[in-house]
Amino acid sequence: MLCRGSNGKFHIMSHFRLKKEDVLFGLIMFVITFTIWLVDRYPIF
Repeated sequence: MLCRGSNGKFHIMSHFRLKKEDVLFGLIMFVITFTIWLVDRYPIF
């Protein structure tokens, strides 16, 4: 799994040590992606 480090370069994440910012960012991106998919699939809004 690729993960962007603090120095801006990509490195391989060999372990599952996550920070709160990473979890929050991933959750926000998931919600945005799911919302876009839901609106695109069911145009009821």
